Amino acid sequence: MIERNDLMKKATIMIITCLLMLTRFIMISFPVHAEGESADISITLSRSVLNLGKSFTATIYVKPNINFNITSFDMVIGFDNTKLSVSEVNGVPKVDKTTKVPSGFLLQTNRDGDEIIVTGEDPTLQAPIALSGNTPVFVLTFTVRDNAGIGSSANFTVNSSKINMISGYDPIPLYPEYPSPKSAEIGPKLNTNTYLSKLIPSLGTLEPVFSKTVTKYSIDVTEDKDSITFDAAAEASKSNLKISGGSSLNFGANTVTITVTAEDPDFQRKYTITVNRASPPTPTPEDPTPTEEISEESSEDTSSVASEVSEVITPEPTPVSEPEDVREDQGPWKTATIILAVISAASIGSTIWLAIDKARNRDKIVKIRRID
Repeated sequence: MIERNDLMKKATIMIITCLLMLTRFIMISFPVHAEGESADISITLSRSVLNLGKSFTATIYVKPNINFNITSFDMVIGFDNTKLSVSEVNGVPKVDKTTKVPSGFLLQTNRDGDEIIVTGEDPTLQAPIALSGNTPVFVLTFTVRDNAGIGSSANFTVNSSKINMISGYDPIPLYPEYPSPKSAEIGPKLNTNTYLSKLIPSLGTLEPVFSKTVTKYSIDVTEDKDSITFDAAAEASKSNLKISGGSSLNFGANTVTITVTAEDPDFQRKYTITVNRASPPTPTPEDPTPTEEISEESSEDTSSVASEVSEVITPEPTPVSEPEDVREDQGPWKTATIILAVISAASIGSTIWLAIDKARNRDKIVKIRRID
């Protein structure tokens, strides 16, 4: 009887163990969604065509059906290892957070052949990822191998994923369905040539002489030139040119920039030309004003009149004194002399007045002549 009970106990334990293993197998084989919540995973590439030798990024997005927070996740991303190489740091794949991931949320990566395992965790449960709409979570960087077949495709897949979300106090696992593979075409290597083949100004002469490896020049132009153009050409036919400046020159230094963008837009070169427009000549001093000329001539006229007056009023030599007894005897003559002196003084005054009046009139005449 005891042996029978032991056998029944062993059988029961075996049945329970099998049921647990079967349940685990079912959960692994078939994604189970948390009640009422679901999410989709997608991959977006930074380039529509993956050119040989070029680097690009793959961003993984999670889009929930309703907003919720992620406390941790595990994802396995597959890539075409024969055509692509993943960027690494210290021997492990490089992973970058997006702006939607808090700084306290930790990301780690590992690699197994053509798969990259990415795990994320909020160790303090204080910095979860808030999912709202299509939310970017992490970014991986790849480079196209030079021996990848042009025209073929490179594929990216999500091989497995598990997201732990917060619902109440306990994390609830969520298993998003795997998306379809993401594919992109392999394109040819892009030209990176950014040199000019010629640079000819419409005015002046380049200093120094043009050379495609020299990127700084100067040109001197005269003051009457207010614009300048350049005949420029890129060395590579698929490069693009952009010329800025030169249409309206100021006096002094002006900057003209020529930007060469290669077929590969990540490569650019700038040529800078300083155009020095001469300043207009400084105005010469103007001729003396009419007032100054008049004053000079008036001065000359006044000097002439003064000379004439001085000639008129030059005193005659003083007569030699005669003996007192002789002067007394000449009383009538003395009276006549006084009268003549008075007449002479009146004549001299009249002459001086006429001379001064003449100078004034002459000055007026000069002024009228000069102003006209």
